[in-house]
Amino acid sequence: MSANAPFSYMAYGLVIQSDLQLPELAAIAPGRPADLTITVDPAATPVDIASQVDFTAEGSVLSWPAVGRFYVSKGGDVIRIVPVEGTSDDLLAFPLLGPVLFEVLRRRGYFVLHASAVLFQGRAVAFLADKGTGKSTTATALIARGGRLLADDLVAIDPAGNIQPGFAQLKLSDAARKFAPGGATMRGPVHDLIDKTRVLLPPEMLAEAPVPVARLYELRRLAAGEASHVSAPDPSSALQTLMRFSYAIRFGDALLQGRAAAEHFRSAASLAASHPPRRLGLAEGLDRADEIAEAIAADLGSIPA
Repeated sequence: MSANAPFSYMAYGLVIQSDLQLPELAAIAPGRPADLTITVDPAATPVDIASQVDFTAEGSVLSWPAVGRFYVSKGGDVIRIVPVEGTSDDLLAFPLLGPVLFEVLRRRGYFVLHASAVLFQGRAVAFLADKGTGKSTTATALIARGGRLLADDLVAIDPAGNIQPGFAQLKLSDAARKFAPGGATMRGPVHDLIDKTRVLLPPEMLAEAPVPVARLYELRRLAAGEASHVSAPDPSSALQTLMRFSYAIRFGDALLQGRAAAEHFRSAASLAASHPPRRLGLAEGLDRADEIAEAIAADLGSIPA
């Protein structure tokens, strides 16, 4: 164990002590008891590994060729990394802050969506969509209009129904990166095969505390000439939509069997009942962000005080 890990961070409500430097995360003063410890075990460095995901009651193993193997403890309180020799910290951080961190959050009782979420006009809203539809771009539009990021990619809802602040980074396409808020740092793709730019936001653009879910929006692109608008939820499809955009679904039967599948279904059903996703039609063109923000603001204004 790294009892005196050199780096201390806060993300998703967890105090994290890490052997690995993670500039994406909010640094905190050392000394606080860790909820999550991240260790790097170079002594066990493999020459090469195959892709692997293995979920058991006692812990999980996730591996990627040319990156490394990640072990997650039963209670989601330890991640042990065995890197492939020569792997950069930057490349290790890519799966660590995605699927590996998801597994930590899942084991700690969070329901995780593959989404983007923003605190806008005092309300927590999350955007669900297929890749390339505009989750991160829509979040960026709201941040540029006074919102604060809650999370991008991993949106974690705790058992009390709050979205926990993650870390101040967005992943944007080349076309959308020009709309990044002032003060953001462009970090570039982590690998040649990854087509998104990592945009590190100033710390003050990250929400400071967990916020109850207000709205979930499923994004749909509209035909040319149509105006952005929000449609009422369809309760009959709410559960299916949340299952589709849950982070766990990417692991399929490797994860969603037995008790894990039952717990996942119950969490999704509870969220579908309390916050059935509404459809947010996005007007064609990145220059219509004001219109999208106005449609969301009007919908939020209909929520009873």
